[in-house]
Amino acid sequence: MNGSDARQSPGVLGLRTEVVNDVLGIVIILTGIFLFLSLATHTVDGNLMGVLGEKIYDWLTFLFGIYAAYVPVIVILLWGISFWRGRRWHHVPARVAGGFAAVVCFCALLAIPYANVDFATQPGFRVGGALGNFLVHRECLNFRNLLGVGGCYLVFSSFLLGSLLIAGDVHFRALLTLVWQWVCTPKFLRWPNLLAVWGMSRPDPAIADADEENPLDSDDEDEPLTRVEDDSPTKISALQRLGMIWGRQMRKLDKESEPISVPETEDRDKAVLVRDSDAHPHELAQEQGALSSKTIEEDGSKREKGNVFTATDELSADALASDDLLGPSAREDESSLPLFDQPYQPPPLSIFQEPPRLSNPVSEQEMQELASILEKTLSDFGIAVRVVNIEQGPTVSRIEAEPAPGVKISRITGLEADLARAMRAESVRIVAPIPGRGTVGFEIPNKRRVPVYLRHVIESPHFRDHESPLAIALGATTTGEPFVGDLASMPHLLIAGTTGSGKSVCLNSIICSILFRMPPDVVKFIMIDPKRVELNVYRDIPHLLAPVVSDVRGAAAALKWAVAEMEMRFRKLAALAVRNISAYNSIVRSEEPHPKAAGRNLEYMPHIVIVIDELADLILAARNEVEDSIVRLAQMSRAVGMHLIIATQRPSVNVITGIIKANFPCRIAFKVSQKVDSRTILDCNGAETLLGKGDMLFAPTGSQRPIRLQGCYASDSEVESLANYLRSQQAPHYWKESFIDEEEEGVEEDGGKGSDERSNGDETEPDGDGSRPRSSASGSRSCEESDPIDDDLLREAVRIVLTHRLASTSLLQRKLRVGFARAGRLMDEMEERGIVGPSLGPKPRDILVDPEEYLQKLDNGEILL
Repeated sequence: MNGSDARQSPGVLGLRTEVVNDVLGIVIILTGIFLFLSLATHTVDGNLMGVLGEKIYDWLTFLFGIYAAYVPVIVILLWGISFWRGRRWHHVPARVAGGFAAVVCFCALLAIPYANVDFATQPGFRVGGALGNFLVHRECLNFRNLLGVGGCYLVFSSFLLGSLLIAGDVHFRALLTLVWQWVCTPKFLRWPNLLAVWGMSRPDPAIADADEENPLDSDDEDEPLTRVEDDSPTKISALQRLGMIWGRQMRKLDKESEPISVPETEDRDKAVLVRDSDAHPHELAQEQGALSSKTIEEDGSKREKGNVFTATDELSADALASDDLLGPSAREDESSLPLFDQPYQPPPLSIFQEPPRLSNPVSEQEMQELASILEKTLSDFGIAVRVVNIEQGPTVSRIEAEPAPGVKISRITGLEADLARAMRAESVRIVAPIPGRGTVGFEIPNKRRVPVYLRHVIESPHFRDHESPLAIALGATTTGEPFVGDLASMPHLLIAGTTGSGKSVCLNSIICSILFRMPPDVVKFIMIDPKRVELNVYRDIPHLLAPVVSDVRGAAAALKWAVAEMEMRFRKLAALAVRNISAYNSIVRSEEPHPKAAGRNLEYMPHIVIVIDELADLILAARNEVEDSIVRLAQMSRAVGMHLIIATQRPSVNVITGIIKANFPCRIAFKVSQKVDSRTILDCNGAETLLGKGDMLFAPTGSQRPIRLQGCYASDSEVESLANYLRSQQAPHYWKESFIDEEEEGVEEDGGKGSDERSNGDETEPDGDGSRPRSSASGSRSCEESDPIDDDLLREAVRIVLTHRLASTSLLQRKLRVGFARAGRLMDEMEERGIVGPSLGPKPRDILVDPEEYLQKLDNGEILL
């Protein structure tokens, strides 16, 4: 039973449960108000509530005293408000008993100063009431004499605190930790953390029913949990919800657990990790696994290693991960070990602007008039159609019409301009036919556009319950439904459009949606910003793998480093005989010893997202280096968790080349100026009819037709606030301080082998397999021919040829930075070893071996060169 069924199910006398809650809530609230007024308005002359009020005053003050008598009244008022708001109370008997015990202990504390005074002369009976005096007075149980004044205060204060914890269902250690973090938090973040402390003690109404049906001690832990969806407005903030989730998580960790030890290494102490055997299916059950983090390497690549995580650790990113923010698979892919000195807290939802409530952009009557105009206009051209559906979106409204039998679709698609004239619209886009239906869609711009705020998509179940750790908020469809993509399955994204069409806002929305969900030890970013202004806002956030790259040389070096990182990751996957990053990380965080991990020091492998803001600047300045690296990454990096997001405002064929487009099946087109640009991006027309300002066509992987979306809007202040929050959490721990330094080191290492050719001015022109050298002196070639071939250089040349599947001398010259003669000798050496065939003139040589098999044997040491 879902949440809506539970709320609408028959209750008392056949009424709906929500009606019963309203009635009970109002009755209890009125009762509490009556009791409160009976206490507050009592005088010697009478009581505002009459004789009944006087009796109530006498009984309450007799039992609890004149001060503590207000406590049960306030509890009754809160109980009534809780009923009225539709909240469900769990463990009611225990909580009621805890509340009563707390009131009694409070009364006893008030009565302690009057414990030795006679009943006839002391006012203590009215201060502590009959219950309090019964415990401490000398003529009753006389705990004051038994324990002393200090002992009484200590014992009853302890019992009072314990009773309050039982009554409020609050986890004491979690409360103390959050209060301590609140004290240590910057002032502008204290109020959100205080809200989280308050929300921690309250059961989440969205999953309360599920908790009832699937208790923590249930034997069937593998049964999937159906999440409760609530169509009513959210009554608690996301900050409070974070506290609730953490409160339940910390209570869960208190149950029986068995330790798992991690082997000792030279760089880390022995780590003890706690495995929760009673975890609820929808809780964060797998996030306490053992994960080895990056180490701080000698060459400046800073990665931590071997952190310790126990149930008593401070708040971590995994403990704070809310069910409302992370999907199940996203939680499974998280690293449980923090990479930083302090615990990471996800950003609060209040950072993003709350979307205002707006009416429909087009009224029902206006849509009916447009439908009539559409039918009449098509009938004027001899095309009979019948409108079957009308959908309203934030930017455009789509009218679905069913053509009469015998009407060709081609007759309709050529009437876009005529329909735009008849409907007085800026443009009309025709989707003929709508995939999966026998109708034709006519997308007509709305007279009043409604912005789609990023928070609207982030709050939606589409994003909140998404299973992927790389879910990205893209916008809303023509029906107004939030649309969420999965970067992990794309696996790369190409964004193109003219200036001012919404590319930068879309890019910021994608980045912010990942930063909002994922902690920095799960996702890392490499940001390349040749324009120096678009991505600079994200400088120094903890998610960055390296500082934002803003020059072409650094961009080429960063992409080259990414290729090397990809190859290193593939070697790690091959060593464990797994196929992708998910399988590798599941072995790394496996709580039980895995046979494939025996004797290996495994490290958690985070996802890496490479963002390039302007591809055109890189292609025009360093085409060969940049294009080769991009293509290599796009072809192979998906399996190892590396993904590219590339944006450009020049959607021309010399920027978005065929080889790049072939490896980016998932693309987004914003408004362009002409049809040829639309075909360059999407391989079809349509982007030239878009309206700009976030109006886009999204071509998902494997789809024959693009989907029209209105992109999310994230203001500059929201992006800046998110970046400031992340910077306040942690300082960045860069893996690479600069990619150019590593590039220069690589050049120096090759300098001893090819310095003669470069110093003597050898310049080459590609000529198929070989290159025709233009040299001022022939002595350099004779010098090269006399040098022996280095084994490492030959091994690298074989790897380049087999990886690119292209046996070309010019390829070796570019990749190895050697001259023509040395590259030719390397090719001849490979021919002698049977790797490549003889020269074919201007054509590349044939490769005689299986590249994958040969590379695997080369890596395993089965082949020696």
